[in-house]
Amino acid sequence: MRATRDGRPLAALLLDLDDTILDDAAGFEQAWALASDLLVAGHPGLDRREVVVAIDAERKRFWADPERHRRGRLDLTAARAKILGAALDRLGRPDPALALEAGRAYTDLRERRQRFLPGARAALERLRRLVPALALVTNGAAAAQRAKLERFDLERYFDHIQIEGEFGRGKPEPEVYRHVLTTLGACAADCMMAGDNFEADVLGAQAVGIHAVWMDVRSRGEAPRAATRPHWTVRSLDELSRRLGSGRPTVGPVR
Repeated sequence: MRATRDGRPLAALLLDLDDTILDDAAGFEQAWALASDLLVAGHPGLDRREVVVAIDAERKRFWADPERHRRGRLDLTAARAKILGAALDRLGRPDPALALEAGRAYTDLRERRQRFLPGARAALERLRRLVPALALVTNGAAAAQRAKLERFDLERYFDHIQIEGEFGRGKPEPEVYRHVLTTLGACAADCMMAGDNFEADVLGAQAVGIHAVWMDVRSRGEAPRAATRPHWTVRSLDELSRRLGSGRPTVGPVR
């Protein structure tokens, strides 16, 4: 298997977790619908359509701030409760207890709906045979991400697992990638990172010299931002594993 620009074999593959291996978006719409229903049930005078609009506005506002995003992903239930609480405030019905209850219900539903993306488990088996070293590099809270690893029996596939909540830093910070390389004893130019978040997984990896693959699992078609270096675009982990197994070059966009 040849993968690097100069034809050297790929030494290590770094993988994201959510929306790369696991379908983290499963249940997204249903969970927000459930949260909306709970707010209306707690305050029957509210118009459900207005509740949905308020939640959507507060959700976008909350996650648009980078620092709030960083803190929020380390405690998603609390973040969701804050969003729902802000929506109730906007509607003139402040109710922190109800917001927390709805936030917990939202989280429970999302967790129950999590599953492998199509072909992802078989792809991991294939990659385990193809690549000398595999690393999982994921943002998020330690307990939540470890629970996913245990539930889906993922730890056995990886030589190194690095979780933001345990390491103390998250993608796209350069220290995240440098620590993985040091741990694996690998050179950046001989490694590849694959994930669905273009800024964190593609631009972050490229910033330290790692080849990058954008997992366009939602079929957006075009990358959200321009990259100064070539990167792959694939639709699934299965597609990535098959291309790596084919021995074709791994730089430049792939459609």
